[in-house]
Amino acid sequence: MDGREDVRTEAGKRGSPAIVGSAVLLVLANVLTAYLMYPAFTSSDLDASVGVPLLIAFHLALGTDWLTSTLARAGWVTMWWCVPPTLLALASLGRMSAFID
Repeated sequence: MDGREDVRTEAGKRGSPAIVGSAVLLVLANVLTAYLMYPAFTSSDLDASVGVPLLIAFHLALGTDWLTSTLARAGWVTMWWCVPPTLLALASLGRMSAFID
């Protein structure tokens, strides 16, 4: 080692309630984002009733991705947790591009 001690607090150890709670929060945010995106991908017509939840889902995916990367830098979760919100953000952005035409 390089002489530095592990200065993790009790909240930063694996299996602690803070880490489990943050993981549950990330999963719930990803599920909510997917739920908001579902009508946009199942409807054939694109109107405001589909576009508004899709825009909310896009911003929720960006926020979840930011939170995930913050928790990954803190060492609470791995960087693989960034994959679902990033894919959800890209999918909603791709679907929103249909509004531009």
